[in-house]
Amino acid sequence: MDFAETDQTVAFTATAAVAALLNLVVLVSSLLTLHKLTPSSFLQYSLCFCDGVVATADAVIGCSSLLKHLSLDRADTFLGLRVCSIHGTLQIFGGGSSLFLCLGLTIFRFMVICREAILTQRFAYFYVAATLSVSVLISTLPLMLGSAESTYAVQPSGLYCITDWTSKNAQAIPLVTMNLMTLILPVGFIGYAYTTIYFRFRKSLLELQKTKSSHCIDSEIIVTTEWDEKSSQLGGHMQPARAASALHNANDEQRALLVQSFVIVFAFLTGWLPYAVLIIYEVATSRYFSATYDFFAIYCTVLNGAVNPIIVLCFNKEIRRNFTDFFGWAPKSPKRALSRVAGFTKSYFANTVGLEILGEYAFDSDRKIMSVLHAQKWVVF
Repeated sequence: MDFAETDQTVAFTATAAVAALLNLVVLVSSLLTLHKLTPSSFLQYSLCFCDGVVATADAVIGCSSLLKHLSLDRADTFLGLRVCSIHGTLQIFGGGSSLFLCLGLTIFRFMVICREAILTQRFAYFYVAATLSVSVLISTLPLMLGSAESTYAVQPSGLYCITDWTSKNAQAIPLVTMNLMTLILPVGFIGYAYTTIYFRFRKSLLELQKTKSSHCIDSEIIVTTEWDEKSSQLGGHMQPARAASALHNANDEQRALLVQSFVIVFAFLTGWLPYAVLIIYEVATSRYFSATYDFFAIYCTVLNGAVNPIIVLCFNKEIRRNFTDFFGWAPKSPKRALSRVAGFTKSYFANTVGLEILGEYAFDSDRKIMSVLHAQKWVVF
């Protein structure tokens, strides 16, 4: 291993270690409140888990390469073949599961905004379980078929193993094709979904501008049928001005959730774009990219794994609150103290602070807060 390769290995290993640590912090800080997370937050938590697994594997392999114990450049040996197969399996698992989870975030926002659906935690659990199952199946299929040694190979940079995209082996071609389909189909739907959401918001904005002169917030913007039915029950308990303010705040919250999902998905696609270019080139030409570009492409994916938990902490209020509470950094907020004492009750929502909370969460269909209030029959708990 020359100096250039050593520098690349050090950078790759250090970044992977930082990514593993950041994802671990997010995972540990929200572990005890995992059952309380909304569906979207649960998907982001699962994304950090998958990124953390792959980052840990990258860090371990990188350290072993530096220490000359389990170096991937010994892939011609029995031990090297086994290490390469395991690392390749984890790489496919991590990339596939992260893509499917980003697809899930997009589907959630698309269903809420464009289909006016109500998402439950059970649906989120089912989606994550299905995602992990499919990812495990795809990544371990070469191992089950006994073709891992001919499917996974050390890449030109020497830093990692993954599917040999240049292979024309009869056993490898179906697996390569399957991996390409798991890349193309989700990315295609993500593009379609965010385009549809954009035009939906654009239409809503035009409708809002038409009603602005009458100082009326259009309650048909990004709301569910269930909210329409239950909001009428609050008519006698809120002044019109306050109700309009709550609707406006809730609309802003839904937009914030959309921005949160979009930033995570956009960061993922940006981080994996160089590697997607590499895959297309190698499949089309059956030739490897240069070692320098191979290092750049895989390093971008590792960097994305380090950036993702930072994005989650910045944009997700629930996970950020768990993070600050875990380290004892949470500020003492009268609003939060009041919510813990009074609970989500009829009397609580009659005051200004309660109304602000209602406006923050009422249209978050993930939480279904109105359904909870209805089920509790406005009883203090």
